[in-house]
Amino acid sequence: MCRMLTVLVLVAVYVVSVHSWDIAVSNGDLLQFYINQTKIDTVRFKSQNLAALAYDEVHNMILYVDKQSDNDTICGFNMSTMQYKYLTERSGRNIRGLAFDPATELLFFTDTKERSINWISLKSGSKNSVYGTILIKMDVGIPTDIAVDSCRGYIYWINTNLTTPTIERARFNGTEREVVIHSSSVPQDGIREPYNLAIDQQKQKIYWFEPSRHVYYDIYSADLNGNNKDTNVHYTPNDKEIFSPLNALTVLGQSLFFVGYCPLCTIWNFQKSALNRYSNYTSFPQLHKEIPVSIVANYKLSDQIQGIRDCQALTSLVQNKSPIDNTYRIATLYGAEVCVHGTQVDGLSLCECSPGYTGERCDVPVCENYCIHGNCSVNEESLPECSCAAGYSGERCQVDPCHGYCQNGGDCSLNGMSEPVCECKGDFVGVRCEVSACLNYCVNGNCTVNDGGLPKCSCAAGYSGERCEFSACQNYCLNDYECILNEEDEPVCECGSGHEGSRCEVVRADNSPSIRTSYSAGSDLTLTDIFSRWRKPVSKMTVILESS
Repeated sequence: MCRMLTVLVLVAVYVVSVHSWDIAVSNGDLLQFYINQTKIDTVRFKSQNLAALAYDEVHNMILYVDKQSDNDTICGFNMSTMQYKYLTERSGRNIRGLAFDPATELLFFTDTKERSINWISLKSGSKNSVYGTILIKMDVGIPTDIAVDSCRGYIYWINTNLTTPTIERARFNGTEREVVIHSSSVPQDGIREPYNLAIDQQKQKIYWFEPSRHVYYDIYSADLNGNNKDTNVHYTPNDKEIFSPLNALTVLGQSLFFVGYCPLCTIWNFQKSALNRYSNYTSFPQLHKEIPVSIVANYKLSDQIQGIRDCQALTSLVQNKSPIDNTYRIATLYGAEVCVHGTQVDGLSLCECSPGYTGERCDVPVCENYCIHGNCSVNEESLPECSCAAGYSGERCQVDPCHGYCQNGGDCSLNGMSEPVCECKGDFVGVRCEVSACLNYCVNGNCTVNDGGLPKCSCAAGYSGERCEFSACQNYCLNDYECILNEEDEPVCECGSGHEGSRCEVVRADNSPSIRTSYSAGSDLTLTDIFSRWRKPVSKMTVILESS
């Protein structure tokens, strides 16, 4: 983690200058630096995705989140030494925002999965938890982007709760928490879907994105207390060039910089006008094809506090601190001691590192913290390679075979062949617990799963069968008559005028115009037989007997 991709074999040990810069943009595994809209440098990292950038002017470090599978690591890239520094790790978490306060040297970050705001100290000698320290834990709300007002001692963050989104703030110790901008369906009254967050201490403003009702996004601003909300950039259908969702925002002097999603994949610079509107936008050359994730500005502390009386914290810091030296120098060469795992190049202030080592003094093993779940070795090109532990995969053995494998709450374990196996819960079955055993099983009833994992039906009234597929009324009433269930859930037929009987199986006697029954001598047929055959009371029937 926090590892640069290129392993340097020849490392300079003399004074090396680093360019000044205006903004830096993370783009996949690249960190790109710009000045006056010109890209001046690109650094490639061993990372799937560099995200959530911040700048620490005190230590001259770019702070970033290194996203590796389900492992988020906060790292620092020193602009003077061009070296990285591991700061904290959040396994199985989602670090969304970073914000650094130079006065206290505290780095704040949000975790959307834990719903928390956390901090670590970057002061020399500070002892931090490997996971950071929780400052605010939220029962309701998901903190995403975060920013710092060092002058007045506040952290600001966006709560993206879909029902009641807010912009909130609190002191650096977590006290005095309050909502500065509430949710509202009316844009001028509040916020609906805020994204990204930036603070300009010079102008004492907060900035954020929101989707527009007509086009993609508007950029809003407000006072630090939430008053005087205003639209600074409003997209219109004629703005074809920037008709693209926005992804990240930062402030630098009189400019608002933001990046847009692909296919444009570009950086936009809006200059602030006298009417408090940002116009005259310009676009930078198109970025790498990957989506630009985050952007950070080199907004000098001295520029931020110029003319501000209530910023004693930063004023003292600037007055008492000498200018940051953007160069580095290692010890003068005295034999081989400087090149720890390598040799000095004759006639040059260079170290030639032995295979498996890098750094200005060849003192950093390329395998250090490289393989997450496995053993590391150095290949013929002096690059680290991983031999993963059973079941793990990925270039750095970062992919857990059980991660996301079992669905619907199933428990995952590895069998004797290091393959993931699921133990399903509830009514779910399948190799990955992806199928509900009760899905569409009981036709007319409730389904449960027995101890053997098989579905069992409890049929509704009037139904039977293994799957409650048989109705008590099914094929019960004859001659197409309707069947209903009585209070005892027994089938009852509603026969028409032409039939009768428990199943409407008998033709009614009064269905014919008259009844004529022949009776001959010696016949066994009696009047009782006649009456019982037609099932009518004797008083309501007329029988005509014809003698032969």
